[in-house]
Amino acid sequence: MYVQSQKLIALQNGSKTFFHMKLDTIMAHATSGDTIYLAGVNYNYGQDFVINKELHIFGVGHYPDSTLATGLTGIQNNVRFVAGSDNSTFSGVYLAGSVYFGTNSSDRTVSNVTISRCSMSGITLNYTFDASGATVSYITIKENVIRGIVDGGYSSSNVAVEKNIITRFLQHFVSAVTCFVKNNVFLNRNPYDNYAFRDVSGVLIENNVIMCSNPLNSTLVNQSTFKNNLFTANVDFTNNANGTNTGINNVVNADYNKVFVNFPYVDQYSYDFNSAFAYTDDFHLAATSPGKNAGSDGTDIGLYGTATPYKTIPTNPHVVTSNNADHVINGKLGVNVSVQAQSR
Repeated sequence: MYVQSQKLIALQNGSKTFFHMKLDTIMAHATSGDTIYLAGVNYNYGQDFVINKELHIFGVGHYPDSTLATGLTGIQNNVRFVAGSDNSTFSGVYLAGSVYFGTNSSDRTVSNVTISRCSMSGITLNYTFDASGATVSYITIKENVIRGIVDGGYSSSNVAVEKNIITRFLQHFVSAVTCFVKNNVFLNRNPYDNYAFRDVSGVLIENNVIMCSNPLNSTLVNQSTFKNNLFTANVDFTNNANGTNTGINNVVNADYNKVFVNFPYVDQYSYDFNSAFAYTDDFHLAATSPGKNAGSDGTDIGLYGTATPYKTIPTNPHVVTSNNADHVINGKLGVNVSVQAQSR
C-alpha cells in the first residue's frame, strides 16, 4: 500500500485534495488555480503535455542527491503552455522534451508563467522553434538545467532568465522589452556554434559565467549591455565585429580550469551539449576564481551569487528519508518518513 501511495499524484483545490495515479485523470479533474503535486515517477503522457489553465505543478525534483527517498519526477513529453495558462508555475520536473508556448499562432499568448528547478532539452517562447511573432510576456525561467537552446521567439517581452545552467545558447531576443539574463552559466563549446548569444538585442546580460570560446556571434548581438560577467574568452566590446554593445566591469580571458570547484575541461571537438552537464559538476566558484565577489551586487558571479543562490529542490515540502519495514505485523506495515519544509 505504501509503495502505491508513493506513486499517487495529489490535486489540491483549496481544502480539498484528490488523489490518483494517472496524470491524465488528474489533468481532467483540475480547475484553474489548482495545485498538482507529482510523485517521484517518470510519466509518459502519450502526447505533448498541454497546460491550458492556471496550474501550479510541482515535482519532487531531478537531482539524484535530493531524490533518493522518492525517485525523480520525469515527463517524457514536451510541455506546452497555451492561452488560459496565465499565472502558472512549473517546478521540480525532469523533461525528456522541451518547453513551448502555444500549439499554433492562435493560442500562444501567455503571461506570468514561472518555470523553475527543472531539467529540459530546451525552451522556446513560441509554439515552434525558430518561429517569429511570439506574444508571451512576464516569463521567469530560473534555476533550471537547460540541455539546449533558450529561444525568445523574436518578440517576447519582460523575460527573466536567471541562475540556469545552459549547455548551448540564448537566441531570438531581438525585440525584447525589459529582458534580463542574470547569474547563469553558459557552457557551450560546440565547434559549430560555440557562442552564448545569437540574434540578441537590447538585453541586459549581467553576472553570468560564460565558458564559450566565441561568446558573441559576430554582429548578431547588438545594443545589449554586458555587465560584471566572467568570460573565458578575450572579448573586446569596442570591436564593431561584436556589434554595438556596452561592456561594464567584465572579467575576460579567465583561466577555464580555475573558474569552478569542479567542472572538467572539455575540448570543443569532444563537446556534446546533451551530456555537457553532469550532476557531479560543482558550479560554485573556486576560491581563486576571478568571479569571487565580482558580481554587480558584490556577491559571486554565476549561480551562487545574489541573496538567494541557486537551489535544486522545489518549494513544496520535501521527503528527505523514507524507511519501510520489510514485513507486516498484525496487519500493519511500519513506515517512517521524514519531511523537510522549504523556505523558498
